[in-house]
Amino acid sequence: MVGGKRKTLSMWAALCEACCMLLDTVSVLASASQAQVTAYFESGGTVKPEPLTTTSSAPLRVLCLHGGGSNKAVMTYQTRELCRLFGAGASFDYLEGPRPFAVAEVDPQVRQLFGEGPYHCWYGVYNDGSPQQNFLERLRDHSVNFTYSDVETAIATLEAALVERGPFDVLLGFSQGAIIISILTALRLKAARESGAPPPEWRMNVLVCGMPPRDNRYIELTTTPPMEFPCIQVFGQRDPFYSYGQVPLPLLGPSSTLCRHAPRSYPSA
Repeated sequence: MVGGKRKTLSMWAALCEACCMLLDTVSVLASASQAQVTAYFESGGTVKPEPLTTTSSAPLRVLCLHGGGSNKAVMTYQTRELCRLFGAGASFDYLEGPRPFAVAEVDPQVRQLFGEGPYHCWYGVYNDGSPQQNFLERLRDHSVNFTYSDVETAIATLEAALVERGPFDVLLGFSQGAIIISILTALRLKAARESGAPPPEWRMNVLVCGMPPRDNRYIELTTTPPMEFPCIQVFGQRDPFYSYGQVPLPLLGPSSTLCRHAPRSYPSA
């Protein structure tokens, strides 16, 4: 068991390597014009914009959202290589989910490394699937109904952080954190379409090991119409959720690019 857990501890490092390959692109796109960003994503990443000349020396600002059963300390550890490589070129801020996560359900190796918490998640997950099905089978079975609880609280927590700590250039989320970022982005885009509200004020999403929402309330929101917003997605090819996680790719429109690398890291959503 311990050997297996040690293996999972190395998984995030491999995923970070995938993110690191995109560091220059993130930095450039965060300072590019909307037309340049659109051209980049519509070309599949072949047309790279030149950085805009700017008098500002402010670093790129990144807000990080952890996965389920995690916390700021874990996410800080997971992003340490990104922080090192960006150096003074970026600052990373960390936001914890508002919902408590039972310590008894946290991976024992995580507890050994990071203590007894507290640990957090962004929302509760409930389903009416058969006990004979594993979680992935339930996700794939469209007759199984999933319900997320406390999503509104999670969105309010993220919205408040954007106001109180922002502005940010990039939202980076892992697993559950990636799903919450997707839901907020979809809500903002819908409000802009339907009522003329301002679009998202950040420039890009980076979603690591994200998955499409499974709660019916958020499936249509995030897929109809496809979300047109700059997004980099990172998936682990040996992640059990690898193929399922890529379900939303055709639905995100051209404003998305994909990086496949490594197995899945912990903590899972």
